[in-house]
Amino acid sequence: MLRPGKISRRSVARTAVTAAAGYTTLAGTAAAIQDESPQTTAPAIDPDFKISKGRIRQSVMGWCFNPMPTSDLIGHCLSIGLTGIEGIDRKFYPEARSRGLQISLVSSHGFATGPVDRGNHAECEAKLRAAIDTAAQFQCSKVITFTGMTVRGMSDATAESNCLELWKRVIDYAEMNHVTLCLEHLNSLDNSHPMKGHPGYFGDDVERCFDLV
Repeated sequence: MLRPGKISRRSVARTAVTAAAGYTTLAGTAAAIQDESPQTTAPAIDPDFKISKGRIRQSVMGWCFNPMPTSDLIGHCLSIGLTGIEGIDRKFYPEARSRGLQISLVSSHGFATGPVDRGNHAECEAKLRAAIDTAAQFQCSKVITFTGMTVRGMSDATAESNCLELWKRVIDYAEMNHVTLCLEHLNSLDNSHPMKGHPGYFGDDVERCFDLV
């Protein structure tokens, strides 16, 4: 429980994680009960559905829909009322913007080649600066960054210091262009699929990511 006057980023993170865990448990219980009940037919999906109230502005991750052509995906997003798209080749940014979609996030260096290792700093800085330029060009306010993979024999303190050293070299440039750098936390436990888990990823702890930010 959060006590008045004792709120911290860590306590907020713990509360959120606890709430999420509780939701998962309740959802699992509900699913088990449903399995024991008579099967019902799922309601038909309205082929003409479109977001009407717009209280939540939603975006779509493009690569999840491969091999759908990106131009088709842009059209589908617009037809149901989505407002943004990301995870698509940058050559489609002009089309997405001209047709009315926001670019919600611009990619930079990959999750495997991150600033944990100082040997990656030059590449990460160049890609982050290029991504910031692209974001500014297409009126996008966010660029993603990652920690990179754990380096054997390197202490956590050194790894964190290396990350901060790199980000401090680009943060002023990002602010000048009205861009926020977004650090992504990734699961390092699941190795069943390359896009489900990322074994060895350094930023796999939510509290660590909070502290780095």
